[in-house]
Amino acid sequence: LRWNGALYQELWDHVQFAGVDSNLVGGSSINGGDYRVRGLETSGTVRLFDRLTFDFGFAWNHSELVREAQYYWVDGTPIDFSTLTTYDGHKLSNPTGVLGSPLAGAPPLRGNIRARYEFLVGSFSTYTQLGVVYQSHSLSSADTLTRDIQGNPVSYELRAFTTLDGSFGIAKDRWQLQLYGQNLTDTRNELYKNFRAYYP
Repeated sequence: LRWNGALYQELWDHVQFAGVDSNLVGGSSINGGDYRVRGLETSGTVRLFDRLTFDFGFAWNHSELVREAQYYWVDGTPIDFSTLTTYDGHKLSNPTGVLGSPLAGAPPLRGNIRARYEFLVGSFSTYTQLGVVYQSHSLSSADTLTRDIQGNPVSYELRAFTTLDGSFGIAKDRWQLQLYGQNLTDTRNELYKNFRAYYP
């Protein structure tokens, strides 16, 4: 048995944010608020008996905006976004995120497990292996202000997914032959969504 683990907290101040909403900041990059990430991760290997080994890894993360960025009007007055709306009636929010909102592209859960079985076929060393990877949902953006051409917020949800990989190998002396397949279930996982690709 081999095991590793860690507990951690990360404080990320003044996160840079690409603002593209024409209602407020145009096409500029600005400093946003402060995020806090708390999490744990672990990994290990378990050999149940001489020929069967399990490798595993797991990570949990909780991210949230703990301080909203403060912006000001030209005369130095702080902007209260809760009192503002756009010309088409949408309520304005802080363009760099509201308190409690998670980081973009930060799934709360990720995990994997791999089983490997080794055996002999005559004088040949042989193995077969299966692996499963899981990732929970996340958001493509922390921007809840910008809307796409259908009027939807661009903080699209990226769905959770699970993939399955497998391999088989045989070896003798100095040569080895391996056959492997990735994503055997043909899972069409979403890693990123960007509304700008669909503008004419």
